[in-house]
Amino acid sequence: MKRSRQSHSDDSPSQAPWLNHPASPAYDIAITRLFEAQASRTPREIAVSSLDSALTYQQLNERANQIARYLRLNGVRENTLVAIYLPRSLDLIVAFLGTLKAGGAYIPLDPDYPAERRIFMLDHSQAPLLITQPDWARSLDHYPGQILCLEQAAETIAQYSTANLEQAPAPDHLAYMIYTSGSTGQPKGVLIPHRGLSNHAQAMAQLFALAPGDRVLQFASLSFDIIVEELYPSFLSGATVVLRPETLIYSIQVFLDYLDQHQITVLNLPTAFWHELVYSMDRLQRSLPRRTRLVVVGGEKARRSAYRRWQSLVGSSVRWINTYGPTETTVSATYFDPSTTKVDPETEEIPIGLPLPNVETFVLDENLQPVPPGQVGELHIGGAGLAVGYHRLPSRTAERFIPNPLSPQQLLYKTGDLVRQRSDGHLEYVGRQDFRVKIRGFRIEPAEIETCLERHPDVSQAVVTVHQDAAENSRLVAYVVPQPRAQLDPEGLRDFSAATLPDYMVPRSFVLMTDLPLNANGKVDRHRLSAPAPDRQRTITPPDNDLETQLISIWQRILGVHPIGVTDNFFELGGHSLLVARFFSELEASLGHSAPLTLLLEAPTIRELATRLTRTSPSQGQALVVPLRGGQTHPPLFLLHDADGDTSLYLNLAAQMRGDRAVYGLQARQVQGQPEVYSSLTAMAADYCQAIQAIQPHGPYLLGGLCAGGVLAFEVALQLQAQGKSVALLALMESPDVQAVAIASPENSVPFAKIKAIFAASPSRLKGFQQAMRFIVMRTQSRFKAQLATWLEQGKAQILITYWANGPRPIPGILHNVSVRTLYLQAEKTYQPSTRFQGSILLIKASQGTGFDQPYGELYAEADLGWGKRTTGEIQIFTVAGGHTSMLSTKNVSQIAQILEQRIDQGLSPSTPATPAPSVIS
Repeated sequence: MKRSRQSHSDDSPSQAPWLNHPASPAYDIAITRLFEAQASRTPREIAVSSLDSALTYQQLNERANQIARYLRLNGVRENTLVAIYLPRSLDLIVAFLGTLKAGGAYIPLDPDYPAERRIFMLDHSQAPLLITQPDWARSLDHYPGQILCLEQAAETIAQYSTANLEQAPAPDHLAYMIYTSGSTGQPKGVLIPHRGLSNHAQAMAQLFALAPGDRVLQFASLSFDIIVEELYPSFLSGATVVLRPETLIYSIQVFLDYLDQHQITVLNLPTAFWHELVYSMDRLQRSLPRRTRLVVVGGEKARRSAYRRWQSLVGSSVRWINTYGPTETTVSATYFDPSTTKVDPETEEIPIGLPLPNVETFVLDENLQPVPPGQVGELHIGGAGLAVGYHRLPSRTAERFIPNPLSPQQLLYKTGDLVRQRSDGHLEYVGRQDFRVKIRGFRIEPAEIETCLERHPDVSQAVVTVHQDAAENSRLVAYVVPQPRAQLDPEGLRDFSAATLPDYMVPRSFVLMTDLPLNANGKVDRHRLSAPAPDRQRTITPPDNDLETQLISIWQRILGVHPIGVTDNFFELGGHSLLVARFFSELEASLGHSAPLTLLLEAPTIRELATRLTRTSPSQGQALVVPLRGGQTHPPLFLLHDADGDTSLYLNLAAQMRGDRAVYGLQARQVQGQPEVYSSLTAMAADYCQAIQAIQPHGPYLLGGLCAGGVLAFEVALQLQAQGKSVALLALMESPDVQAVAIASPENSVPFAKIKAIFAASPSRLKGFQQAMRFIVMRTQSRFKAQLATWLEQGKAQILITYWANGPRPIPGILHNVSVRTLYLQAEKTYQPSTRFQGSILLIKASQGTGFDQPYGELYAEADLGWGKRTTGEIQIFTVAGGHTSMLSTKNVSQIAQILEQRIDQGLSPSTPATPAPSVIS
């Protein structure tokens, strides 16, 4: 077993012992072969899931094989670079694996990057092929290579064999290339071979103890190398990768709810986001869901204060691992597991730990000589994880990848990170040797930002540094010397840099200077560039009421800026996605307000925020209405949540709607971190009805929903009509009526006579529930427990509805963590519509899908899914591409948008006759 090689003063390497270390993997096996072996072991396990669809291991492997053959036909061979420009989706994952199977190396292009940066990556990489989607391809006219749109080629690709390819990549072949910030002023592409990827994936799968049943959240940005650590160890273990919604990072409350609803067991988070998670959990008195067993962090130094707070909140109930590694060493090179080596955060820094299997670490001085333990030196890394180098940058490669002084035939990567070795062999991060910095986990070379700014025609010189504000936020500050007689302003410089740089690289403050301070060697003395003073040019408008005063206090605390006026912009003051998450936590903890995730984007000033927040009573808990799309056209469209309480599934639909009509989602309400409990579905709809009327007091109303959301929309429509209001659109998407006749009703194959008898004796009593819980723990075979847990959660929901609906708080701990879905389904069981809907109902049905994506038209006997008896008008039926939920995917949703727009136009125009017969769009 290879061990960490640390250095003594006598220049001889010492061996640091492994502590519960994973076994050394065989890295000469291609990652594709390892994945294929796992797919054969667990073909029916879900490999990857998104909001609207999922793929089993067998399906993912077969689709990747088909795409690989198609890519081979289009010229992809060993080491061919393939750019992939797709959203976070199943197609993205299939494209990654398909490229690897074809022998190529993929380059992920982040859709959030500015167009100019993507253009540079395509030009510099010289990738001969680009995989994207049709609407994005239209913006790539400059690209000289071949463009492959998976949607357009789907029929052709489907004709290829699903069998594994005969040939697999060799260990030295390239697997992927990721661009990182470059000190030369341009991003540089890091080339990772299959050897590094295979070694890393196997080591992490062992270290994380991944197995079938684990659900791993895919959290990282698409072009950030942590995505490699989220995907491939999972795919070698039979675990499920869950692709996150894009808006998940903006609210810790929503983040924690999502983890619970989607039963996430493993998190791999940027350290910066983990800091915010710990802070917000403490402020909100929230805990991690009980199913979450492992949290991995990495990307920057873990704060001792955060770890202390984490220990008090979580203790030993959740395993925690701190990782470290540059992109050039395949994601992570070292790890620290406090469950095996204790650390006292009161007196010790959190170590970055020991090297992974087949990875070597050396602490060397400036003469490349080993330094004694306890002394500071530069960390050098060698072994299986080493990158090939930088794409088309041979001199830069030779500068950073040097011969190992202890074994010259091997190479080491000079990290530029200063570390010391502790007495127990673990490494401790000290700082940087150069100017490179990390902001929110992203590696940044200030020189790249300086080069960007100096391209501005009115900029003579620019220097970028990092300063910490009073709230301990690291923020980029640009010091700019204008050209003679040039007129510059910070806002213009911010816009100029944002057109080229990713958001995390755009300086938050710009300081205009006549010249820059120099040291004795004639170089810029960065230490004399003091933190920017408050902008005295800003007009500070004082608050008019208590809410504005409280909001200013929160902003000053989290932004570290003083003073703040009611017209100041959150993002111009230095706000970013992590501070948005902290703001929502502070808002909930300090004022009792919850708000939609897009609130700060739509109301970025104190005055606008206060106005919007007054629409929601703090006592009502989490705001129901979530703006999905802004607009001024009246009336807006309201889409009600599905059985999981989620509205993010409508984001694709909202984006496809034409014109200037606003689209709102109604999400499930949360009170004190738990789903609101309603006595009935009618009571739930009454609450939603009030929320809609707070936005739109008068009709006509436009309502819709998928599945359970359609049932809720129907009841809301009935209540609005009972008030004399007009409903111009009632759109039900894959929504069966509560009394629809099912073709087959699944029955439990396992008898629960004993448990049912316990509940029959005391059907709604907590005592009976506790007895049943004890019986399950003591008597039930493990293979039945998942099914029994579902049944017991239904019992919890019934107790909540009976005794706690709109009633006392807090809810007993034993009744916590009941999902929105279970509460909804229990409420739906007793729902009886009071009357018929006055008008026509639009019913949109799916046409193809399997598993949980199977169209409901195949599950129910009636073509109208039982709605014919619920309306005085007709049922207008449309059938669209996709399955039960995939009909709302990016690929299919434009059909639904067209149908809704047509029906809205007709509904708002009384003279337009209704369509007399059902239609089909194929």
